[in-house]
Amino acid sequence: MKKVLLLLLSILFVFKLEAQNLKPYILAGYSNKNISEVKKDVKEKLSSAGFKVLGSYNPLSSNKRVVIAVSDNNIMSAVKKTGGFRGFALAFRVALTNENGKIMVSYTNPEYWGRAYFQKQWNQVASLYSNLDSKFKNALSGFMGDNFVPFGSEDGVSAGSLKKY
Repeated sequence: MKKVLLLLLSILFVFKLEAQNLKPYILAGYSNKNISEVKKDVKEKLSSAGFKVLGSYNPLSSNKRVVIAVSDNNIMSAVKKTGGFRGFALAFRVALTNENGKIMVSYTNPEYWGRAYFQKQWNQVASLYSNLDSKFKNALSGFMGDNFVPFGSEDGVSAGSLKKY
């Protein structure tokens, strides 16, 4: 009986891991500084963490929003190595959004987008994306509020579905 129970629990655990849905963005936290100061701080933190800052822009020409585009040398190498149409995998975005006087700092979820862009070759690059997520967390730690909370989709998307992105 114990063996059957252990087997059932093991199966449920595996299905729970498989059923974990991913969301496209991660909230790093909030800042009370103005958006220009946060932009400068975030760019410096990202550069110090080893990211290549590609540039920034204001969506909709709004002074309440900034997007900072960054890349990572390891991901660049993976894109070259695996080939195909993976150019979009090269750029990651960090967003700054003024919400009622507080600046929300968020970024694109590396695992979500990595699974979407690399699809069946995900296993070849999974460790690179795990390291990338750690780099983001180190660079963007220290903000107020709930840190590193996935968002952007109510239910999220299964890892299996992202293979068909």
